[in-house]
Amino acid sequence: YSTRYWWVQWVISLGVLLFLFILSVQFLQAARAMLLLPPQPSLSDVFSLSGTNAGLGLLLIAAMAVPIVYLLVIHFWGHGAALQGIGLGFAWFMLLSGIGGAWNTAVIHADNPAELWHPKATAKDAYLLRETLFELADRGDSKGFPLIKLNIVTDPAGIISDSGLIAWLARDFPNARFVTSVNAAAGAPIILTAHDDENQPELGGDYAGQRFVLRRSWSINQLGLWDLPAWWSHRRLRSQQHTEAAAVLWLRQDVYDGIPIDERLQ
Repeated sequence: YSTRYWWVQWVISLGVLLFLFILSVQFLQAARAMLLLPPQPSLSDVFSLSGTNAGLGLLLIAAMAVPIVYLLVIHFWGHGAALQGIGLGFAWFMLLSGIGGAWNTAVIHADNPAELWHPKATAKDAYLLRETLFELADRGDSKGFPLIKLNIVTDPAGIISDSGLIAWLARDFPNARFVTSVNAAAGAPIILTAHDDENQPELGGDYAGQRFVLRRSWSINQLGLWDLPAWWSHRRLRSQQHTEAAAVLWLRQDVYDGIPIDERLQ
């Protein structure tokens, strides 16, 4: 066997790998479909989903086919070749899925708080805020240098603090000034405040604002039973399970309109 049928275990491992890929694709489809269920679904709701039915049907077929295929393999080539091939197939599948999952976690979905080791993740908007500040400097106020006068209002909730994320994003702006109240920054050309859905700050004039999500947070206690497959396979959650901490960048109307600095209100 070791010299004549050396290729058998590799063929079996390839078949196992393809089989696991097919099952995983069906499982991913069913997991995504479960996010469409109501928060407290009944069994009839679960089985009425087309994606769930397809996944369960394939699993049933696989449960019946796997023993038959295994018996055929051991009849021709024995238990050793079958077990070696199955082990190699599982090893390849775990290696590929582990590399793909690690890349998604560390790179593609680095701002997703659904990971157990960073339930509070910095959003991509935070870097967009920094780029926006540099764009404001490039518009002519400081001739391309990061010398714009930026007034940053801290808040008791800690969304904006003088030693947190905003302080890091504004580290290259020496004229950035942290103040403890909106009144201290009222009338300034550029103001950064924490976002508040209920109350809009009184800035003492006409301003145009842009909201930037700074962080997203999540707790595993919010995870429902039927949401577990989507979280485990995709790290997907229902939108209402995220908690967002956001800031608003306010530009005084004359700054927003691009009026030259010597013609603006002081």
